[in-house]
Amino acid sequence: MANKELKSTLIEERILYLGTNRKRIMHMRLSRHKRYSIWRAVYYFRWAQYYCMLRSDAAVSAMKRRFAKLMFRYYDRKRNLSGAFAGIEIGLNSNVGKGVNIWHGGVVINGTLGENCILHGNNVIGNKGTGSKQTPVIGSGADIGAGAILIGGIRIADGCVIGAGAVVTKSCETPGEILAGVPAKSIGNTAERKN
Repeated sequence: MANKELKSTLIEERILYLGTNRKRIMHMRLSRHKRYSIWRAVYYFRWAQYYCMLRSDAAVSAMKRRFAKLMFRYYDRKRNLSGAFAGIEIGLNSNVGKGVNIWHGGVVINGTLGENCILHGNNVIGNKGTGSKQTPVIGSGADIGAGAILIGGIRIADGCVIGAGAVVTKSCETPGEILAGVPAKSIGNTAERKN
């Protein structure tokens, strides 16, 4: 992600999480509002990931790489502290699209999330355990209910809705599919529900 794209994403996500009212934002900050804490965790994750990428980029000068190493240490520490406070863990190897909206804590992300995904809290997105490196790939606009778990090398199509408490272990390639249950199964499609 280029610096301009990163800054644009950060501005969009700040508005998404905090709104535009300065007094409200200040109140959220002073009261240690959970939404503010979650935004900070995502903010520091983005900067840590940017400097992590920059420090190993051969096209960048040696001086910039040294600076990137220093900045990575700073932002990685901030990411860990703010993530612990907010109850969010996002792995540096994760690919998180812009506009991800995390409503509550208890979230672990180790995989790929498309743009504008919604996580309602207490979600786990990751591999199957020790020795497994396959992680989920979730399409844009997915809505993941509270307590939903997505594990393994699965693929979830754009616009899918994962029900609260669902455990998804198999891929779903149909856009807009609604998955629920343990193990998760399709119970319909968002297009059918609109009609």
